[in-house]
Formats: sequence, C-alpha cells, structure tokens
Amino acid sequence: MKSITRKQLEKFHKAYHENPMNKVIENAIYNNGIDEVCLNHSIIEENQPIFNIELPKAKAYDQKQSGRCWCYATINMIKYNVAQNMNVKVEDLDLSVAYLTFFDRLEKSNNVYENVITSEKFDFKYLKEEKLLSFGEGGQFIYARELIKKYGLMPAVYMKDSISSSRSNKLNLLFQEKIKSDCKKIIELKKEKTSMEKIRQEKEKMLEENYIFLSKILGEPISEFNLEYYDKDHKLIQCGKMTPLEFKERYLTIDLDDYVSLYHLPRYNRTLYHKYIRKYHGNVIGHSKVEYVCVTPEELAKCAIKQLKDGCPVPFICPTAKYWYRKDWILDTRIFNYQQVLDFTPMTKADEFDFYDVNPNHVMTFVGVHVVNRKPIRWKVENSWGTIKDMKQYMVMNQSYFEECVLEVIIHKKYLSKKIKEAFNREPEVIEVDEW
Repeated sequence: MKSITRKQLEKFHKAYHENPMNKVIENAIYNNGIDEVCLNHSIIEENQPIFNIELPKAKAYDQKQSGRCWCYATINMIKYNVAQNMNVKVEDLDLSVAYLTFFDRLEKSNNVYENVITSEKFDFKYLKEEKLLSFGEGGQFIYARELIKKYGLMPAVYMKDSISSSRSNKLNLLFQEKIKSDCKKIIELKKEKTSMEKIRQEKEKMLEENYIFLSKILGEPISEFNLEYYDKDHKLIQCGKMTPLEFKERYLTIDLDDYVSLYHLPRYNRTLYHKYIRKYHGNVIGHSKVEYVCVTPEELAKCAIKQLKDGCPVPFICPTAKYWYRKDWILDTRIFNYQQVLDFTPMTKADEFDFYDVNPNHVMTFVGVHVVNRKPIRWKVENSWGTIKDMKQYMVMNQSYFEECVLEVIIHKKYLSKKIKEAFNREPEVIEVDEW
C-alpha cells in the first residue's frame, strides 16, 4: 500500500500555482463561500415563479426541527379535498400532523419488534445487514396513507405540536434506545427457546410502555372531539362528538388506496416497468411496505401534469443538498457551476445511486407547473418549513432538477399508462436488503 509522498505534494503544489486563476478562486471562495462564487445568475432570471397550471394558495405548514416532511406532504395533498367538503378556505384548514405521527412511532416500534420476532436469524451481523432494527422519524406517502386509514384525521386544534414533536432529536434518540433495548430482550427470549405466546405477551407489554412513553412527551391523543367551526360563508357548523375516523370518513372523500408510487431509480439492480417491494420498511404491519414501479422521468412528469390539471397536488421525494439556492428558493441543477469552477466531472443520476452518493432525504408537494409546447419547463413546489424569517412556502423547481433529482411521485391510478398499469398487476420483486 502506497502512501502520499513529500515529492508528490511538491508536484501538486507546483501544478496548483501554474494556473493563476486557482488562487483567485481560492480567495473568492474563502471570503464568499462555494455557492456564491459558483452561482449562475442567468439561471435565477430564467426561473420566474409563473405557472400556467397552478392550485390555489393554501395554509403554510411548518415541520420545524423534525423529520416529518412525508406526513406534511400528504396533508398538503389531501387538504384541498377536506377543505372543499368542510366548505372552508384551504388556507384556513389546519390538520394535525402531531396526531398521525404519534401513532407512526408506535406502529414503527411494533414493526421492528415483529421483524426481530419473525426473523429466523438473530446474530448482530444479520441484524445490521438487513437493517431489521432500522427505526427513524422519516417516511413516505404510504406510511401516512395507512395511518390515516387506521387512525383517521383531526383538526390541529385538538392535538397541537408539543415542544418535543417539533424539536424531535432527543425524543428520537431516547425512543430508539428504548426499542433496541426491547429487541435485546426479544432476542434473549428466542435464544432461551421461549414460547411464541410468551414472546407476544412481552411484546404487548413493550407496546403499552411505548404508548405511555410517547404520551408523556407528545401528549396523549384524544379518542373523540366536539367538532365546531365557521365555514367560508361565516356560518357556524356544529357537528357534535366525533372520532378521528368519523372525521376522516365524512370529510376525506378521495380513496388514498387509488394512489401509487412511481420511481425513477436508474441503478444497476432496477429495471424499467418492473414492480418492487421493500421487505422490511414500513410502519403499519401488513399494509405499509413500499411498493413501486420504475419508469422514466418523462413518464413521471406526464402523470404529475395530468394530476395537477385535475386539481390534485403531487407528493414527491428528492435530495436537496447540492442544487437548492436558498436566497431565491430555486431548485435547478444548473444554478451552481461547481464542475467548472472546481474542475471535476459530475456523476450521472445512475452513478450517484450505484455509488451511494445521493440521499433522497426530503418529501414535498408539486402544486403547479409551467408547460410550453406540451413540455414542462418549471414546477411550483410546496415545502413544509413555514414562512418565518427567510423561509418560503413555495419554490421553483426547473425541469433540469426534476429529471436529475426527483426519485418518486405519488400518482392516482387513473393517470397511469397501460404499460405502467400492467406492471402494477404483476407480482413484485422483493428487495431483501432495505435500500432504495
């Protein structure tokens, strides 16, 4: 194995100073930062917030210091339907994310316990490789869908955010420790050849402890509430006692089961028009495993435009680390000239996934698009970071970013092509290792 030598360093030093511009760039970046030096101003001018397909302005949600973007994106999708059925302005409707994500944590803990209970192996290497103990605050549309189906919905006034739900890092660490400690007990019981009946009794006790744990920190969810509100005609609506499931049945009239996941995932082990399902990922046991069909970026865009034309937002997943210009809230892969200024060859989308260089870490919602000659030019994106200080509810995503960075969109089945529908009718290939 060869290490870097002094002679090589002298060669590198000489090469660096042979080009005077290197020092100019060094000084500029040192004083202004990478993004400001690499900024392409013409791209800012190109991305004007003008859209010829656009949904009405809605209430701005703020996930604050938490990883609940996936749940807010789903709420941002369904709130137009709920507001219409309640006869309220969509900008006045506030649905409780704290309620749904309380049960998300409880369901995820049950999912982890079941992974360990039903696994034929329980050595530590296997647990790590298969990510059986994987547990976090993040999620996807399907998680929110199953929570809404099982637990219903409620206005946020009946379960507001606590300090710990909006600043969730400490809660995440403590709850994760509690769950993994429980998994250690389950593994020990399995090694002792304890009966499955006894193990399940222990699991129920653990879940009871988790409910109490979460209630102390997040507040205990109420089972019913007295619904009364003013509609957009200033009429007082009094519905009396109602459960969250009754609220959902009355006011959410779209069927969330009609929405599916389309992915553009050009990695070495994925095939176009092939259906996949992730083996261990999920929250609600038996219903929330992520299932999707791989398609092209052109098909993602085509389906999303159809859905927006019918007045329904489109949740999506993408990475946000590199090409997000926060001053003007623009997403565009051309916004920064990183490769030209720093002189390196960029990776393709497929290479980024194959070499694990990309992290699809944020879920947002498309609420508009600008189409010219039947082709999308830019997209209107609704975020869930509120509007405090320099935060904005809406941003512009250029089509270049859509093609390079958008991983998944949530689309109603009626907008799918025949080829994609046929793919969904096939048996899925199971992804054994929990990965994208």
